Amino acid sequence: MILLGTEVAGPAAYISSINFGKIKTKWVYSNRLKSFYIQKNISAIKKWRNLKNIEYVITGTCKEGGLDQQIILWAKKNNIPSITCVDHWSLFYLRFRYKNKYLFPDKILVNDEYARTLAINDGIPEEKIHVAGNPILEKLFSRKIQVTKNNNLQKYHNFPKKKVLVFVSENLSEFKKNTKEYKGYDEFDVLKLIIKFMKSNYILAIKLHPEENKKKFLNYINIENTFFLSDISVEEVARGADIIIGMESFFLIEMATLRNDVISLRPKSKHIFIGNILNATIAADSLKSLNEIQRIKGKKKDHFKNNFKNSSDKIIKLIKSTVNDNKPKNIEKNEGNEMFALAKKLWPLNRSLTGEGVRKTLKIINSKVKNMKLTEVRSGTKAFDWDVPKEWYVKNAYIITPQGKRICDFKNNNLHLVGYSTPVNKKLTLQELNLNLHSLESQPNAIPYVTSYYNENWGFCLTHNERKVLTDGLYQVIIDSKLFDGSLTYGEVLIKGKSKKEIFLSTYICHPSMANNELSGPVVTTYLIKWLKSKKNLKYSYRIVFIPETIGSVVYLSRNYKSMKRNIIAGFNISCVGDDRSYSYLPSRNGNTLSDIVAKHVLKWTDKEYISYSWADRGSDERQYCSPGIDLPIASIMRTKYHEYEEYHTSLDSLGRVVTSKGLYGGYNALKKTIEAIENNCVPLTKINGEPYLAKRNLYPKTSKFEFEYRKEELPSNLDVMMDLISLSDGKNNLITIAEKINVPIWNLYTILDKLVSNNIISLKNN
Repeated sequence: MILLGTEVAGPAAYISSINFGKIKTKWVYSNRLKSFYIQKNISAIKKWRNLKNIEYVITGTCKEGGLDQQIILWAKKNNIPSITCVDHWSLFYLRFRYKNKYLFPDKILVNDEYARTLAINDGIPEEKIHVAGNPILEKLFSRKIQVTKNNNLQKYHNFPKKKVLVFVSENLSEFKKNTKEYKGYDEFDVLKLIIKFMKSNYILAIKLHPEENKKKFLNYINIENTFFLSDISVEEVARGADIIIGMESFFLIEMATLRNDVISLRPKSKHIFIGNILNATIAADSLKSLNEIQRIKGKKKDHFKNNFKNSSDKIIKLIKSTVNDNKPKNIEKNEGNEMFALAKKLWPLNRSLTGEGVRKTLKIINSKVKNMKLTEVRSGTKAFDWDVPKEWYVKNAYIITPQGKRICDFKNNNLHLVGYSTPVNKKLTLQELNLNLHSLESQPNAIPYVTSYYNENWGFCLTHNERKVLTDGLYQVIIDSKLFDGSLTYGEVLIKGKSKKEIFLSTYICHPSMANNELSGPVVTTYLIKWLKSKKNLKYSYRIVFIPETIGSVVYLSRNYKSMKRNIIAGFNISCVGDDRSYSYLPSRNGNTLSDIVAKHVLKWTDKEYISYSWADRGSDERQYCSPGIDLPIASIMRTKYHEYEEYHTSLDSLGRVVTSKGLYGGYNALKKTIEAIENNCVPLTKINGEPYLAKRNLYPKTSKFEFEYRKEELPSNLDVMMDLISLSDGKNNLITIAEKINVPIWNLYTILDKLVSNNIISLKNN
């Protein structure tokens, strides 16, 4: 079902003219459109925010904060595609303003190529704009009416022997002088000229705009020779008026589909009316030109008609394609769900520093990424100051209470067993057993995560509530495990790019049954590999490792750190990237590497409330990668950082409770944007002395329009960004630096930079 909604009459008429066929629609109620709903027999709803099964929304445009923008914000919040129909050719830079920023839907439908050009010049993203025609004009062109002059308007006045001059008014006086929106004239200026022009055998009919009140005209007119029209159709005016004069209302263009003598009177105007550009209306700017027009017959405008053929079909096609075009949102849902499904598959495996749980985990991940190289490092192998530990294997572990009940069963939850527990088979009193039990009094429903990797010991973990009900007696303790000389396993993927310089990604695979502080890292990294492998012409090579935390990074560094120091220019330790509570940044020890700069830039534009930590807050493998003598440029982008959420290192860190599909996609997307930023980073250099002549390359308006005669901050945003980019392209600033200086996300510069390069204005060199 489609949700339709707008606050004002023009867009409402546009949307209602679309032939939706069998597609179900639902209108949102606007107080300003009561008569419209009655006229169109529309049942509009007031309570729409809880609607389900909405496939996409269609709006018009209105003043900031109005219903149209409320619907778009609601759609974005609920991941619903949004379409805005712009029924006119003007003020694009105002139509999408919201809280001093732009609020854009997924698609913006405009009337023709000229409207598209105006929209681009006003800062509307080119990729969002689609030429769709206009269904109102299409329908009007299909109608053939007989202009009967006057007869059709008799019911509105008592002057049967007089001709009728219809003045199509608009509320232009709301635009004050010395403002950007001021037209150079208003409705009162035009009305004064019309009164001077009128002959004694004419009466004046003022066709009111839906937002106008006739009281405002009473000081300007002879009420005995004037009547007012409201809620009147285009056909009625076109049939009955002897002369039609307006300013720049869409109503004029509508009437021009039915008549070829519609006049656009705009004294001292600052710009050309689209009706005149389309050759639909006849231009006048003074009393003299009005008199001259009356001696000239209008011409047929078939080319004007051709602009709007098949409009409704085009719009329906664009609407139907929006769901497919909106795949980034669907991809967010689909890929998030895929990542969540992978996490569920990996969840039950007993991962530790070593063992079959790690190997099975890597096997499943390799089925997704392909060509992963597995390395086995024998127990006892020296790695810097460490020794690779023995391999750990668990078959079963549990406790039998004095009542014969089995508790702390490893097969029910592998967190019940302390990691690397040695074999045990004996009976203990509760007092003896308590020396090897672990629970959290502060979190009585959580099973804590406890390990004893490098000190041979054993133990069980349980909730504090379970522990409190244990009674005195003998407890049978069974741990069927073994520690033996085996190996530590890690996985490595190398994706070669044009350069031997590398981006390094590291994640760990040693924590069992915890969602954010374990599974989110390898799952998100898996999908980053899939994405990287889908990209052609990667600038850099990518080295990605799946390792057990600490000992794994120490082992890997001990074997590779010299080549890593030569080749790695940036990298990220990937952990805790699956919740949707916050975004976090942990710096490298240096704090000012490329990784740090890009991470902070991306997070600033991803979540302005992201939490920035210091090196003192470190706690994962960044400790190894940034240690003295290694000094790799490794930072961390996370959702909620380890230690900073209450479920950390407990059974409460679960799928669904902490980690969500949305959270996984958010972590993935932040890291993907970071990698894209590094890939696209370069040093632009202008090839032209002085400011380049952009207009001849269709990169700047070719005519001087009032919109561009204002201060820099009032220029359309894409032109502003383009000019700033050119001004900073001195061969010294890289693209990330430029993005920071002009305060835009770097991804907003990619398309602009491509245009400047393709037009031979800028050359690029690698950073």
